[in-house]
Amino acid sequence: MKKFSYLVLLGLILTLCFSSVYAAELELQRFTYIVSCYTALSIDTNGTAYCSGNFETVDSHTLRTALVLQKYQAGSWISVNSWSDSANSDILQMSESCSVTAGTYRTSFTGQVFDGQTLLEFTSCVSESVVR
Repeated sequence: MKKFSYLVLLGLILTLCFSSVYAAELELQRFTYIVSCYTALSIDTNGTAYCSGNFETVDSHTLRTALVLQKYQAGSWISVNSWSDSANSDILQMSESCSVTAGTYRTSFTGQVFDGQTLLEFTSCVSESVVR
């Protein structure tokens, strides 16, 4: 009877272990075409905001990106500047700058993958907040 109990317990442990690995693998395969999306923001002492974004896909497609500088005001994020770009590539990087006044800022970056006019996938990412 003890041997049977140990075998059942071992079976449950192995099932849980493989279930965890499978779940992590599914999370990694959430996107078919998108590899990464990253955005960053820095503000120098003169009040110049440096905004950047990086969007990478598995292979070359039509990529469209939008980089938005946002300011926190009255409990919400409002857009203060935006830029967009597109290219037939597997990587699309953006780097922009503008002057800002005192406040809390962040960047939002959206990437879209197209096959012709058909949207295949899209994602967005947001930078850490920066106070000027």
